[in-house]
Amino acid sequence: MAELGASRASQFLRLMPAFGTVLSMLFLGERLYGFHAVGIALIALGIRLATVHGRRAG
Repeated sequence: MAELGASRASQFLRLMPAFGTVLSMLFLGERLYGFHAVGIALIALGIRLATVHGRRAG
């Protein structure tokens, strides 16, 4: 955590629901519904915006 920094490490925490969805599909046979895909897309968009904004500010 000290090497990554808090802002970079928090981005990985935001990915936990997406990983949980994918892993439940792979190991538990759950189905992917539209709201899952929308949620994963919003998570990815948020991380992308935070990354791009962080590069411009720093």
